[in-house]
Amino acid sequence: MASPRRKPTPSSASSNHKLLWSSIGIQHPLSGNREGVFCLEWGEKRCFSLAESILGLLELIQPFFRKTMAACYEFTCDRCGFSVEAWDDGNPYIEYPKGKRHHFYHPGEVYQIKEIARTIVGHEPTRQECDDILKKYAGNEADFICRSCLKIDQYDERKDPLVCKHCGGESIERTFDLVGKKCLKCDGIFSEGEFTAIS
Repeated sequence: MASPRRKPTPSSASSNHKLLWSSIGIQHPLSGNREGVFCLEWGEKRCFSLAESILGLLELIQPFFRKTMAACYEFTCDRCGFSVEAWDDGNPYIEYPKGKRHHFYHPGEVYQIKEIARTIVGHEPTRQECDDILKKYAGNEADFICRSCLKIDQYDERKDPLVCKHCGGESIERTFDLVGKKCLKCDGIFSEGEFTAIS
């Protein structure tokens, strides 16, 4: 078996999870083929395929991006399997003029905010002007799901009436708050959210 190109490199994220090695020409431990392999030791599990390793690595680094990146979770009913995806950061926006919401998202939020601010002030905005515009016009919409028609839409709890935009139902809930609550389709309960993606 060929020697690894690099020595094992422990991850600074956790003592229980560490990157073992990456190499070209190492014999795959499952298929026996010689190919480029990225190995991730994930607790007691070792992921040898590139796809498995990327998914494991995303879960490993996710806690370090909570303050700057959006995380997506999937909440699943423990009885019927009905699931709902939910992002943890909502949909930030600047509302100008009143009634027109301009959304901005990571990682391009700085550029997007400057573009929106430019249309408001009529020139290249300063940082202070951008800050003032955010304080005056910014808001954040969260995803809500209707228990009647199961449609998902965005609402700013501070400004918008919490009534379904599709059927007029008043029983709508934040998708990110579904854990531990009754399923929308049966008597089951939504489980703890499973992390699925970052953006």
